[in-house]
Amino acid sequence: PTFNKTKLLASLLAGQVSQTTDGRRINWAGSPILILEDIESRFHPSLLLSFWGVLEGIGMQKIVTTNSGDLLSALPLAAIRRLQRAYYDTLCYKIGENSLSKDDLRRIAFHIRLNRPMTLFARCWLLVEGETEIWILSEAAALLGISLQCEGIRPVEFAQCGLQPLIRLAKRLGIHYFVLTDGDE
Repeated sequence: PTFNKTKLLASLLAGQVSQTTDGRRINWAGSPILILEDIESRFHPSLLLSFWGVLEGIGMQKIVTTNSGDLLSALPLAAIRRLQRAYYDTLCYKIGENSLSKDDLRRIAFHIRLNRPMTLFARCWLLVEGETEIWILSEAAALLGISLQCEGIRPVEFAQCGLQPLIRLAKRLGIHYFVLTDGDE
């Protein structure tokens, strides 16, 4: 017989659930919730993605908190929730199922999710035309003693992706943004 990691993990989880019921009856028609907090702290990045690949095949609800851009890039954009603290409240942002066009999703998938997934954790984006502006802003901030990354600010070049898809994404995820251009259309 072939070794099936998904079946093994599912049977281990089912065994754990059945042992922790404290005598309560389990509704087998229900969908259990698996909550994982900061799983990237316990796994090497390649092992994390392998583990997530196994978890994806298990039919249960999953709530995952992460600081891993690699894990974020493996998730569908519609499954991501961005939480933001606001005074005494926590705001939750998400991308609606049909809130972005297929072309926008394609551009964002390549430009942000696959190449710059850590930008999804930023509090603010500086949308700039190209690589030169990123270097200038980063160096100017360093001369002023400011760490853009520590402040939650990410310069993002938009020339290849286009400005509008990035602005729509930022608005839907509650990420503040500023656009720096030289007046081009």
